[in-house]
Amino acid sequence: MTSIKQINDDQRNKYKTLHNIYEQFPVGTHVQIIVVAQDFTFFSGTETGVVIKNSGNYLGIIVAFDPPLDFMNDSKIWSDN
Repeated sequence: MTSIKQINDDQRNKYKTLHNIYEQFPVGTHVQIIVVAQDFTFFSGTETGVVIKNSGNYLGIIVAFDPPLDFMNDSKIWSDN
């Protein structure tokens, strides 16, 4: 069974984010969460959002998540056209 740590490590290697620094994420930057868990918060690994705060310290990047897609009510997906 694959661990959460291994999944996160694989994602960090895939996207080459191991050496990212806070300065790369100024307020207003559109980002994607690539990990499946961080600090006891769980993600799908595909959430997107915008940086709304960056203090430059540990836990300093705050992201406002984009609204989730509403697949069940999206007429483009379920249309016969």
